[in-house]
Amino acid sequence: MRNFYWHVIRGSTLAKLWFCVRYYLFRQWAMNIAFSNQDLRVVGGQDYRAQERLTWTDGVVVGWSSKAIT
Repeated sequence: MRNFYWHVIRGSTLAKLWFCVRYYLFRQWAMNIAFSNQDLRVVGGQDYRAQERLTWTDGVVVGWSSKAIT
């Protein structure tokens, strides 16, 4: 399973330290265990080498990305 979370900390060294404390005491568990693992049964068996299959609901994303490329 692939999940990516980005954390950008701006501010003083004390603010960064406080974020790290909160992250390791609570947020890491909340995001990586409680939140992400709820989808594990569905996405755990994904084959990321397989060809992507788009549906009609992906039309907006494809439209936006093709405009960004041109």
